[in-house]
Amino acid sequence: MKHGAGTLRDAVVAFGVGRALLERAEQIQSVHGGSLDTALLEAGAQPSLITQALERATDLRAATEDELCERSDVRVEVSQAIRWRLVPLSERAGTLLVAASVGSARVAAELLGVPAEVRVVPEWRLELELARRYGRLLPERFAVLAARLIGPKSVRAAV
Repeated sequence: MKHGAGTLRDAVVAFGVGRALLERAEQIQSVHGGSLDTALLEAGAQPSLITQALERATDLRAATEDELCERSDVRVEVSQAIRWRLVPLSERAGTLLVAASVGSARVAAELLGVPAEVRVVPEWRLELELARRYGRLLPERFAVLAARLIGPKSVRAAV
């Protein structure tokens, strides 16, 4: 998948996000903060396009739904998971599978200090997994976005 990792902004432009949508997302981001992928989804970008752009920007595969739904006893301290913006998903043959946001995806394995395979996820999904796996409150912004993307029942079942 080597495309030459760039920025998420470059990747979404390469996948055809129009200037008006990008400007709207940047306005949302300037008001509410967070990552560009969240703002783009809030502005109406297609989730599949954001996934492809995240993969291109990080040169990593996106986490699959099956990987995200795996139950695992593998834990990282909650403070580290929050600070490093990652969530452990499973462990296989001594390699930890983790989901990470675009900002930490490239360095997640180094931060953990153990053999790790990293999957990139959008910010809303990382927040949902932090809530599900660590019992954290899902911030309202991400709860609203998750409900729109996967349905309110799925969000309630996850947290």
